[in-house]
Amino acid sequence: MSENTSNPTPHNEDIQGFDDPSPKFPKWVKWMGGTALGLVLLAGGAGVIATGMIDQEKYKSLIIEKVDEATGYSVNWKGDIAISLLPLPHVTVSELTVSANNQNILSIKSADVEVALMPLLSKKIEIQDVTLEEPQINLVTLKDGTQTWLTDKIGKASSSKEESGNSESSQKAEEQASGSTPMEISLNIVEITDGRFVWDDQSKGEKQAAEDLDIRLKAESLTGPFEVNGGTLWNGHKIEAKINTTELDLQNGLYPVQIKIALPQNNIQAEYSGTITQKQDLKVEGDVSVETSDIESALASLSNGNTVSFPEELAGKSRLSGKLNVSPKELSLLGMQLELGQLAYSGNLKLEGLDKEGSLPQVSFDIKSNAKADANASSLIKFMDDLSVTASGTMKDSFLVINQSKLQVESNDLSLKGNIGFVDLFFISKADISLQVESNDLSLKG
Repeated sequence: MSENTSNPTPHNEDIQGFDDPSPKFPKWVKWMGGTALGLVLLAGGAGVIATGMIDQEKYKSLIIEKVDEATGYSVNWKGDIAISLLPLPHVTVSELTVSANNQNILSIKSADVEVALMPLLSKKIEIQDVTLEEPQINLVTLKDGTQTWLTDKIGKASSSKEESGNSESSQKAEEQASGSTPMEISLNIVEITDGRFVWDDQSKGEKQAAEDLDIRLKAESLTGPFEVNGGTLWNGHKIEAKINTTELDLQNGLYPVQIKIALPQNNIQAEYSGTITQKQDLKVEGDVSVETSDIESALASLSNGNTVSFPEELAGKSRLSGKLNVSPKELSLLGMQLELGQLAYSGNLKLEGLDKEGSLPQVSFDIKSNAKADANASSLIKFMDDLSVTASGTMKDSFLVINQSKLQVESNDLSLKGNIGFVDLFFISKADISLQVESNDLSLKG
């Protein structure tokens, strides 16, 4: 009988079986693991101890006093101050309400501020994350015109802004002469969850509210670039927005911005790309567009119960775009392009004299068809495809008063004069118009 002399399979020492003993770790690995665990426990314990050692009422009373001295605001602070060192040092305050003139203007369920540790060694404050949970802002204007969020102390601070600007300049000069540098501050992320913003103008009987406000702001510095994503429920309409800016020129009040807004329930999207300038007066200059894939359903969703009916040829996708200019003196949409179903127009819209007290704003408007309809188009499209309108008038309350106009339809000259009343931006509530066709006069009222 031959003896089996085959060599056994060599043992691979790199593979551990279920029953093999665990390899021994070097002492330095154990030391590092123990040290890391110790640091974690120490940091966590230090945060608990630090929170417990804070005289809550003393520091809260001091902060409340300083806020009142600087702004005149009253602070009701039911929560506590919590400090933690993990994963980064951060401070949390909770259940805080700020009021002025017997009105609550701000309340926060909790606010958490997280700061990076290492930059502090280089005289830099890097705020990693600010989280605000359930913040509520209420700005109320009373029937007598009093803005409740403004106090006498804030008014005095605003009136002395120029003097403080001069003192800041001298302070910077002193810092440069002494060689000292101020503390640099940077902000990375701000998150708002379940926020609420209310604008209540009781003097005009107008109230606007933004509910379920969720916002995430990302910043490279306090002057940008900024990236903002968020959504809210504004007067019952869901709004989603994305805002991007380059670095803001604070010295010249120049803010380049790109804004995208969507109303998914209303089937509407809008975009703006341009600049917002705020030096002496607010100015907005840029390209704007508004579009919908179904104009009839979009207007119906904004109609507050009004019936909306569109001819089939004008329904479907619609788009309005142009160069937007807004200032205290005027509002204009130049180089306007309007796509309405199977029709396309171009024109301009101007609203001037907004800053003149005692006089009505002047309105001017012109629009013309861009192209002729094809031979298979309906009678309505063929009737409107060469429409040209030039009109001017004034705005009085919610009425457009047409002083003069010229219409061309199928080579016929027409003119309109009269008043058109609007329920809102899209819906006519009343019309009293005189229509003249060559030598024949027709009156339309409704």
